[in-house]
Amino acid sequence: MKRKCAIAFVLAFALRMGAQEFPNAPSFWTKEQKITTSANFALGAWDSAKTCQNLAGGGHEYWNPSQSCGVNAGMIMGGKVGLLGVQYLLWKHGHQKIARAIGWAGIGGSSSAITYSYVKK
Repeated sequence: MKRKCAIAFVLAFALRMGAQEFPNAPSFWTKEQKITTSANFALGAWDSAKTCQNLAGGGHEYWNPSQSCGVNAGMIMGGKVGLLGVQYLLWKHGHQKIARAIGWAGIGGSSSAITYSYVKK
């Protein structure tokens, strides 16, 4: 938890002290952004469903602190919403390439979680 707080603090500090807002910046909701956001939420839903299926079958959640299906689904989808918020803040402050990379990293994270769920039945 301390590590997550430290990362959030550093990110907030970097955004506040870093680049200024660009009023003429390109739109956040480009075609690529719509595709990556849709893929992120679709893979998050798939990950949630697979996690709930594993928990219902007597499995164990190794990464989230709860063994409840609803709590895990909420944490996964809440993480996706947080990811989108971080992307928007970075985009708004002129860090478009980093914002795009974070979106693709979210897709990779969900894909690896789904793969882990299938392997670790």
